[in-house]
Amino acid sequence: MTTPITIRIRQEGFVRDVGFQLTQWGVTIPVVDPPSTPAIATSPLSYASLFVLRNEQGIETLERVARLKDFSEFRANELKFFEAKGVGGNTLYTQAQINDVLSFPSDNLDYWLQTDAPYDDRLFFVNSIEPWWVGSVNGLVEGSDTVSTLDSRPQILVGNTLQLPNYPFTNADIGRWVFLSGFPTSNYNTGVQILSVAGNTAKIDLVTTTNEQGASWQSRRVLIRTTGLAPGYEPRYFPTKINNAPWRLDRIGIVIAENSQGGGFTQREFRDTVFRSQRITTIEVSLDDALNLKTIVQNATALLQRAATTNDTNFVVETTSTYGP
Repeated sequence: MTTPITIRIRQEGFVRDVGFQLTQWGVTIPVVDPPSTPAIATSPLSYASLFVLRNEQGIETLERVARLKDFSEFRANELKFFEAKGVGGNTLYTQAQINDVLSFPSDNLDYWLQTDAPYDDRLFFVNSIEPWWVGSVNGLVEGSDTVSTLDSRPQILVGNTLQLPNYPFTNADIGRWVFLSGFPTSNYNTGVQILSVAGNTAKIDLVTTTNEQGASWQSRRVLIRTTGLAPGYEPRYFPTKINNAPWRLDRIGIVIAENSQGGGFTQREFRDTVFRSQRITTIEVSLDDALNLKTIVQNATALLQRAATTNDTNFVVETTSTYGP
């Protein structure tokens, strides 16, 4: 007997100044809807990350509800990391503690809000500070993906200049904080901010008067707490990808670090161009567009459930085939 496959989604709409907000997510916590019915969630839970998104130059768009083959071709990749560039970033990465509160005061992010917790505010809890890019004599690693085994020890050059061998500097690195270690000059073993890039070198906010090689370097990012917020809550990820938003870090009501001008970036675990996500929030220009998208997602989810059920049945049910005589 096969295990029934259930794919459940929820959809919620809001009228905003900037357009019509539609938030949709794969249900992982059993809910009763409609009343007096059994509590149901997606089962197996692997089907909850059913929205296929594409990232082009930092802008994310919804491509479709996943097809069966998408579950093997694209991995789940949720928005659960935060990077702070520029002012305040160094303090954030060196002083943040678990359960510190990361907030986003901008009124431009009202489309992050929903009716029910935990998406009824713009407060997120720090879970940990994670290395992102890491370079050393053993090579260069990004997150959990090995990028290169070539030597990537940091090099300081005269004139406030940094080299990270085999790391591809881009304009996206401007404002980023890099933490250096293993230099003979102790003042170089610190966090430095990238001010500009040119080829394989970067200007940094540290006075450097010698040429030296260090032992290792890393950039960092904040991992937010996504589960255990309260019984019965869905995992809480950042609602959308944002670039250069104001942010603040508080501990028991005391401001630890902030950047009121911007510098805040939400990130996914991996830098995949195409990936799957459990949750998607979009802003449509008209009510008709929002309603049409809502219907399209409902229909596509029904097709996915039917395909998954048929596929599962065809695989696990005993079949007999005779060819010949």
